[in-house]
Amino acid sequence: MEKLFPKVVVGCFILNDQNEILLVKSHKWPGLWVVMGGHIEWGETIAHTAEREAKD
Repeated sequence: MEKLFPKVVVGCFILNDQNEILLVKSHKWPGLWVVMGGHIEWGETIAHTAEREAKD
């Protein structure tokens, strides 16, 4: 039996000067808009993950 483990991810709320949130079209769920984010690489901090995902 395959063991399942939780997947740790980060979501980034990026605001502009008018406090509007940046949303992107989801590649995983067609027709939906999501905040930017992604999974944490081994040894990476949450802050570094958020920075990397925002740059991607």
